[in-house]
Amino acid sequence: MPPGPGTFPSFRASRKSCRSSPSILAIGFFASLGLPGLNSFWSEFMVFVGAYGSPNLGEMRRLIIIPLISIVVTAAYYVYTMQRILFGDVPEKLGHSHDLLPWERVSYVVLVALVFLVGFFPVPFLGMINAYTSGSFPWLGGL
Repeated sequence: MPPGPGTFPSFRASRKSCRSSPSILAIGFFASLGLPGLNSFWSEFMVFVGAYGSPNLGEMRRLIIIPLISIVVTAAYYVYTMQRILFGDVPEKLGHSHDLLPWERVSYVVLVALVFLVGFFPVPFLGMINAYTSGSFPWLGGL
């Protein structure tokens, strides 16, 4: 059965027919990956620093390599997926596709601004989280 609209092959080379949506897709991929300067970086960074610095791990500390390897594998999948979606020849059915509508663009601009705001200035957001986590995990030594 051939792939229909909305499936993975139908998005191939969307970078050439649209401008805004592929950029937002790339920012979403990079944010999900946890690159520095984007919102997910701080959560991954704090998990790894906290796990490595925990006195409760002892000999198990070397197991931190497993999630680090998974981040590298995820990065490889993301690069492969973005290459397949954003580069190449535009299929005939996407030759005249439209980019984001104005109200869609406004909502994505707000979301992308928040992604970068949390990435560059995480302290106000971490303060909100710390109030709950410091009392929630006394068995971890309290944060």
